[in-house]
Amino acid sequence: EDIERRHRLAQLLAQDRAQLEEALEQYRALLKAQPENTAWRDEYRKLLLWDERHLEEALREQRRLAAEQPKDFDVQHTLAELLARQDPRSGEAVSIYADLVKQRPADAGLRLEYADLLAGDPERRSDAIGEYRSLVAADPQPATRHKLARLLSQDRAQLDEVLEQYRVLVDAEPEHAEWREEYRKLLLWDERNTQEAIREYRRYAAERPGDFEVHHTLATLLVRDDPRSDEAVSLYADLVKQRPADAGLRLEYA
Repeated sequence: EDIERRHRLAQLLAQDRAQLEEALEQYRALLKAQPENTAWRDEYRKLLLWDERHLEEALREQRRLAAEQPKDFDVQHTLAELLARQDPRSGEAVSIYADLVKQRPADAGLRLEYADLLAGDPERRSDAIGEYRSLVAADPQPATRHKLARLLSQDRAQLDEVLEQYRVLVDAEPEHAEWREEYRKLLLWDERNTQEAIREYRRYAAERPGDFEVHHTLATLLVRDDPRSDEAVSLYADLVKQRPADAGLRLEYA
């Protein structure tokens, strides 16, 4: 009777997240008395997920359940999520996710979680790129394409593919400021993209007429494209008026 009252108290406390610690203490006492009570242990496990401070304990409980139910997809999935939360480079999490993806290859959400996990480890970068490519090919969601583009951009040798991904993104959402900024910066990496970079920076300069750095970048691009550019001369003249004491700028102008 006393233990049942304790259980009712624990359930009542569990209805208020502010009382989580006391609820967990009650459940610990219950499980110490009846460690094989599966209903109480299930309630306890779910409560542990409420707060990151209990991640270690949640992992121990989930490992116990996963050992008891090795074929249960949801149990293994939760274990993989907890492992990844504890360590974004967890090899164990990667292994479990790989097995889960084999079981449900058409589950796009699951594959995205797997790709995100792989992307968090530089040593698994190529595997992550492969997963993102497959996801984009199957369902070209902009957010997933952006993750692929960001990952590809870590390697200058893949610049052409990166830019193709960003062109698709900015064509689909031309007002997306973050993507447009990343795209502009990537265009600066290779002189072959100078004219495209000029178009982008002209657009940006029109939006930011008082931004010195933006107009300076546009001026340098114009010179790169045509050392006799009248537009570049005009921009530099205006920039020098704004910062007459900037010797480096005056040297570029000269």
